Amino acid sequence: MKHCRESSQWSRRCLELVLILSLVGSFSSTRALAWGGFSHSLPQLPSRMLGYSTQSGLQIKVDSSWVGNRGYWPVSFQVSSAAPSNADRQITVRFSAGRRRNSPHLITVEQDFELVQGDSSASITLLVPQLAEWNSCSWEVWIDGVLDEALSQQYVSFNRTNNNASIALVMPQRLGQIVVGSVFESHVAAGRLDIAAGNSELPEKWLDLSSVDVVSATVEELEEWKLDSPARFKELLRWIRAGGNLWTVAVGGPVDLSAVAAALGIPNSQQSEGDLAPGWHYLPLDGRTTSGVDSLLELKFGDSNEESGWRQQWSGNRNNPRLESDSRNYFAARAFGMGTVTAFLDTYSSMGSNKVFEAIDNSMLGQRTSWVNRHGNNPGRGNYEFNNFLIPDVGMAPVFEFQLLMSLFVIAIGPVNYWMLRRREQLPLLLITVPAAALATTLVLFAYGLLSEGINTRVRARSFTMLDQAAGEAASWARLSYYSSFAPADGFQMPSDTAIYPILPLSRSNHRALQSRELRWGDASVKLPQWLSQGWLAARTPTQYQTITSRPTSKHIDFRKTDEGLQATNNLGVDVLALAVQDTSGELYLAENLAAESSISLAASTKAEVMLMIRTLLSSQEPQFPAGAEVRTRRGYSRKTLSQNLMETELAALTSPAIKGWGNRSYVAITSAGIEVDLGIERVIEQDSCHVIRGSW
Repeated sequence: MKHCRESSQWSRRCLELVLILSLVGSFSSTRALAWGGFSHSLPQLPSRMLGYSTQSGLQIKVDSSWVGNRGYWPVSFQVSSAAPSNADRQITVRFSAGRRRNSPHLITVEQDFELVQGDSSASITLLVPQLAEWNSCSWEVWIDGVLDEALSQQYVSFNRTNNNASIALVMPQRLGQIVVGSVFESHVAAGRLDIAAGNSELPEKWLDLSSVDVVSATVEELEEWKLDSPARFKELLRWIRAGGNLWTVAVGGPVDLSAVAAALGIPNSQQSEGDLAPGWHYLPLDGRTTSGVDSLLELKFGDSNEESGWRQQWSGNRNNPRLESDSRNYFAARAFGMGTVTAFLDTYSSMGSNKVFEAIDNSMLGQRTSWVNRHGNNPGRGNYEFNNFLIPDVGMAPVFEFQLLMSLFVIAIGPVNYWMLRRREQLPLLLITVPAAALATTLVLFAYGLLSEGINTRVRARSFTMLDQAAGEAASWARLSYYSSFAPADGFQMPSDTAIYPILPLSRSNHRALQSRELRWGDASVKLPQWLSQGWLAARTPTQYQTITSRPTSKHIDFRKTDEGLQATNNLGVDVLALAVQDTSGELYLAENLAAESSISLAASTKAEVMLMIRTLLSSQEPQFPAGAEVRTRRGYSRKTLSQNLMETELAALTSPAIKGWGNRSYVAITSAGIEVDLGIERVIEQDSCHVIRGSW
């Protein structure tokens, strides 16, 4: 046993030396290896380097090459044996990442998979939430419930180049070979881009792309993905619907905008701009000088909202006179769900990459290519808007009630107690009555605080859902504010198609605001496979999260023309508090209180009436700081605010004075609950929530 232990220690020392050499070599590499991207994150560990474990007879290869600084990071594990396995073997991998070698891990992710009898290899990809920047990582491998130390590693350095790159860009094979080595080389060297380029296989889940800012491909590649990998292609579309950015570019010729729309399954729109295909628009190149709402309306409607005068305003307030007034010489763009699709009108090299990025930076796309800008939140830093979305009257000390009880206690324990005992000539009993009364008062205060807040978990939710009924797809963003009297024993349970990011309060130290969290992925067939087991919800502590979901759905509202007008049938599964509809001819209709699984005839309405109703309902639930709260910021915290992220911009655009409508065959519904918003806990009380659906049929 001693000889085996010494041999194992020698093997691990050799492995650590190989890891160090691999890390050093990775710093000098600037070429992309595969769709997984540069190997500069954690070195790819070839199987031949590790050898076989004497305990299990298996060897392991770990690859964490990818791009991006936030979102879910894919880490792949592949185990193999020299000969086919003679029995099914259960394998458990437990991956942890943290800031420093000797500091607690910030995130630990665990998942099981099997090496099936007769197979010689099996693999799994763990999606690890990047809640903060990692500098070290470790992993454990368990074979049939027994830890295999030879396959496990502790405190491996996790280093990245371009760690602060402003755009994480993914390119497939054909386009990657053309542009990575020449056109974008200077941007990579300057830390502008973090590029992954390689084979044409798409990730299996949209969460695999959650750390990516941009996916760039040719029209031909989009069509190939749609035919050869329809399931993965749908996941790419779900990523775009959830706020991602797709760039399409030509190889040797101009982009056919209609072909791009057809490849993505986008129906033709009645709106067009000049010589562009319907739905596409040239963007002003002074997008940074205007509000996010106006930029969003420009993306969706272009010049159709003539009364706003955006183009005239921008043309007279230009920051960069070297650029044209709009993007017609570079690209056209359109909205797709909550994301964007951009078509570059020539190859990157023909337009010049410097000019391309200058045009992007000066358009609204410049803000959308930043992960933190899109989300309005940095999961690793405090957000000064944390306190504007607390649950009213929950988690706050009942100051007046406590003052009243303490005053009664002082009066009773002092003069009243002394007078009664002196009258009965029992003053020595003060030694008993004073501590007894203090104990009783303490218990009363504790019971009052417990009963006043209850023993349940409460949540305040604010969500926005883009519902494409024709495609049967929904993308939802939500901000969730929790307060739990007792931390749930089972933690959170979130579906596998939902991303969850903490919203941290301000603190004196960012490091103190972070805490260790654990996540266990279940089997893909399980309805709720994302088990957030530890560190996600503390007792009696205001806690907030941002969730993003993109998935197929059958929920919808049926609309039917009748002799009396327009009839709506609610198949959303929740009650509709208010419903505003723009029909096929652009006419507006309004209704209130439409219960689930019921129908109602909509009354014809005007823009003023519709906007007044929606604005009234939304304004009553807007995030607000508590009365008397000090609103301040600190250096080092996230400068981008939640009130400026994609969700809040979409909500603000619904009632913008500049908008004429939302487009034909569309509606806005304010509902009693979110239709595709998971709260993570079964027994939870929802309070002061606001749920909005922006639907089309």
